[in-house]
Amino acid sequence: MKINCLIILFVLMALSSCEKREFIYYEYDGTVITRVNRDAESYFYYGRYNENSSALPDEYIRAEYAGFDGIMNAYLVFEKGRKVRFVEMYDYFEQIGNSPGLYLFEYKENADFIKWHDSIAGDYDNSVFIYNVTDTERLVNQRNNSKVAVEYPKQAKR
Repeated sequence: MKINCLIILFVLMALSSCEKREFIYYEYDGTVITRVNRDAESYFYYGRYNENSSALPDEYIRAEYAGFDGIMNAYLVFEKGRKVRFVEMYDYFEQIGNSPGLYLFEYKENADFIKWHDSIAGDYDNSVFIYNVTDTERLVNQRNNSKVAVEYPKQAKR
């Protein structure tokens, strides 16, 4: 009996440790950012990667949005010279390594952020809103005419 319980416990632990990763791609003018969602964390990489890639780069931006009120709000702004500015808004973000094309940016003054945000309202063009709820993300970007192509994972049919 103890052995059966141990086997069941081991199987449950193994299944719960299986990591579900979801890949989302943001592309503008030939520049791609790969977003990898893992539970209440998202990782952003410069370039296109997938689950078959041998390894993800050591340079990335990590967003953590765990807890009761955990959400992720940010913008990707595709700039000239194939650079991408990651404008953080709400929750925890950190830049790991020194990516040549992707960098974390925070407006020091809320008034500066509001001025920038108002300047793109209705015409996101080379900017895209990032949110942990992708249905909301899609809607906000459609309403604001983002020209950034976003490739979401295919949903399983029910």
